[in-house]
Amino acid sequence: MGQPSTSALKDRSTAVYIPALATRTACEYLILGPLEVRVGGETVALGGPRQRALLAALLLAGGAPVSRDRLVEDVWGEQAPASAQHAVQVYVSRLRERLGAAALYTGAGPVYAVAGERDQVDAHRFEALAAAARARLKQEPEAAAAQLAAALGLWRGAVLADLSYDGAGRTEIARLEELRLTAIEDRLEAELALGHHRERIPELEALVAAEPLRERARGQLMLALYRAGRQADALAAYREGRRHLIDELGLEPGGQLRALEQAILRQDPAIEDPRLRRRRNLPAPATALVGRETELAELGELLGGTARLVTLTGPGGSGKTRLAIGVADALGPRFADGTHFVDLSALRDPRLVGGTVAAALQLDEDTFADQIKDRHLLLVLDNFEQVDDAAPVVGRLLAAAPGLKVIATSRIRLDLYGEHEYPVAPLAPAEGADLFVARARARRRGFEPTAAVTEIVRRVEGLPLAIELVAARVGELDLEDMVAGLPVLDLAARGPRDAPERHRALRATIDWSHDLLDDDERTLFARAGVFAGGFDPDAAAAVAGASPARLDALVAHSLLRRHDERRTMLETIRERALEHLDASGEGDAVRRRHAEHFAAFAETSEDELKGPDQQAWGERVECDHDNLRAALAFSLGGGGDRVVGLRLAAALGWFWYTHGHGTEGVRRLEQAVAAAPPEAPALLRGRVTHVLGVLLSQRADLERADARFRAGLALFREAGDEQRAAGSLNSLAANARLRGALDESRQLFEQAIAMRRTIGDRKRLADPLSNLGVVLMDVGDLDGARERFEQSLEIDREFANEWGIALNLGNLGAVGLERGDPAQARPLLTDALRRLRALGDRSSILQGLDRAAALAAAEGEAIRAGRLAGASAANRVAMGEPLPDIEVAIVERHLAAAREHPGFAAAYVDGGRLSLDAALDEALDET
Repeated sequence: MGQPSTSALKDRSTAVYIPALATRTACEYLILGPLEVRVGGETVALGGPRQRALLAALLLAGGAPVSRDRLVEDVWGEQAPASAQHAVQVYVSRLRERLGAAALYTGAGPVYAVAGERDQVDAHRFEALAAAARARLKQEPEAAAAQLAAALGLWRGAVLADLSYDGAGRTEIARLEELRLTAIEDRLEAELALGHHRERIPELEALVAAEPLRERARGQLMLALYRAGRQADALAAYREGRRHLIDELGLEPGGQLRALEQAILRQDPAIEDPRLRRRRNLPAPATALVGRETELAELGELLGGTARLVTLTGPGGSGKTRLAIGVADALGPRFADGTHFVDLSALRDPRLVGGTVAAALQLDEDTFADQIKDRHLLLVLDNFEQVDDAAPVVGRLLAAAPGLKVIATSRIRLDLYGEHEYPVAPLAPAEGADLFVARARARRRGFEPTAAVTEIVRRVEGLPLAIELVAARVGELDLEDMVAGLPVLDLAARGPRDAPERHRALRATIDWSHDLLDDDERTLFARAGVFAGGFDPDAAAAVAGASPARLDALVAHSLLRRHDERRTMLETIRERALEHLDASGEGDAVRRRHAEHFAAFAETSEDELKGPDQQAWGERVECDHDNLRAALAFSLGGGGDRVVGLRLAAALGWFWYTHGHGTEGVRRLEQAVAAAPPEAPALLRGRVTHVLGVLLSQRADLERADARFRAGLALFREAGDEQRAAGSLNSLAANARLRGALDESRQLFEQAIAMRRTIGDRKRLADPLSNLGVVLMDVGDLDGARERFEQSLEIDREFANEWGIALNLGNLGAVGLERGDPAQARPLLTDALRRLRALGDRSSILQGLDRAAALAAAEGEAIRAGRLAGASAANRVAMGEPLPDIEVAIVERHLAAAREHPGFAAAYVDGGRLSLDAALDEALDET
């Protein structure tokens, strides 16, 4: 029989059973209670205790193959008789007779496994139901409660209740029992959300008595008792739990349980029965509030404390009004005299605010301040930016009425004493997707989301109004058309006819803030639209002629957002800014300034990315990558200066090479080469051509890379730049090695070394020295290789080239691997990987993972070697960086022995599911 194609992951809940070798077996395996197997609906006799224990051990392995030695230990323990191994074969044969020949799998080793599908085991059906229910717990408690009841109904007792099982599967038994308790708690949470607190108190009391250290269950009991009017009993339950924790574990209760005790003591309305919360005088939204759980909690705590005026600020469409209503709804029971919503959007005269508020409270305008002085109420003042000069009215009301609290929504703060500003951020991706789906289903029943929903939410940057406007078009446009075809402002151009005019078009929503700006601020707003992904003060001054103070005016109107010194603009707002920019007639001039500024920035970064601060510079360039892309597109697209585009492309090559953007780099560099004007300096054309060769070589496109290197060499010689010509020789030599032409490669590297010594370029001498060391290692001259690596490392340390240091440490570790000395290789390879992670050089990390896999194989860790090798291979495919043949041969030679292990293939598949960062975590955690 062949080797198994899959194995259990560390998380046994995701294990995959080996497919049945013949037709699918009809067995149903029940382990949530006494062990039972049913075939065709009939219970099958499973034989004696040891035969049953063997089947239990295989089922607890989660579908993974189990060795015969481990089965012996699981079934007989440490005092196994000499006949035990033969007995395993006998038991497997007997079980096959009873369950069907295809029910059990035997592989080389020998190893054994249960064959079939996951849903044939009741434990896996339970887990699937419980996980699905948990995902619905917050939004659909009634459905979640029913699903959890069905999941728990699969339990017939303790796991394998009829066996005294003491094998390796005890860990799996404990995991399943813990999942059962978690599912019970999830069901109880759903029941409490539905208001069934009185009915669940007896069950919760029994659960807490059986599991006195489970804080979640105790918290549920406290909440149920409190909602049933038994505050003293709820606090007593807390004290009892605290005593258990201190006596048995020496620990105080966790933060959540302590917070619940305090909420009960102060009778916090936030923990009242959800059905009893009164809406009061608030508009009834046509749709439910989606997401915003963190904001609701934070604002509830703020207004539940000493804060009396909280202003929700943010751009138009960010959901300020809906959030304010949600907060007021949640806090309603706390205010004896009610919660009142006042819409100020129709006002333009600040003098009308007092009368509007009085009318909402059904009081006389002239005396209402005096009438509310003894009242305990909450006011929501919506759209205050339209009447910003009326802010003193709010101040006088707060001074007159100590029991008054105010939530204001505004594009700008009110600037009143004691005001707490709360910027309303866009929705998180998951919340944005939930909102889109909810609104789309209101438009078209049965709507099912695809990956396009996530992309749409990303494009509108989580802006709730934009999400709703786009979702409203589900009935007329396909999701893919929405993503591919229309600009965001056009896509979100129509809204419900009964919505305010400012909300019916996103342009109008943004213009509502824009119209509040003075002329200089409007000019700055338009110019700021040229920045993609944000900008710092230097860029703002150079491109838009803006000072930090002028930028802050846009921040105050929620048209810009501030993150430390950097400003960003929502993409939806940026599209409108660009429309204003183009209408102003200065669009091309501003874009040219933008391109010039970022070309200079890229040229500075090119050297800095190889210096002592290369990690920080890598982060800076990544932060402005969108600006650099925009500058390139404009410069090479015909509207700008193509020489500036060449400067940008040439300077960005090293960043693209080391930061995992090679595929994009090839595309943009090919565009730059094609667009290069004949009058452009030979040196500049040579730089673009050369760096294109580097990225093509990185992608194993060796023939095209050679052509680019030779063209670059000719241009450098035409320009009289010997230093760059030496670089071309170094690259041609590296490419020759990848083609397997080792003699040619060695000669070219020696030429490059000699040239750099002649011109006195010691800093760049490190590269060909290190590369020559690799060739020497290829031909078996390990002493020569080590000498070159050490020489190169000395130079890189002299010039603080962290990237070169990391590569040379990795190369020295590779020498240890070639010598068969993993103890020597381990610290060097680990140090190299950690340095590469800090640098963010994803390309070199792939090579580091290959070497980590080789190290694991050399140390006899075949499974770990398989996982790391699989992770490297999968991530190479994702990044478009295949291994050249010469490197494939090296990797395969190191992994040859590990591949013989029966679990290697499955581990390789498992590793292929790891992200690069997760694989790096695994490599470093294990070293």
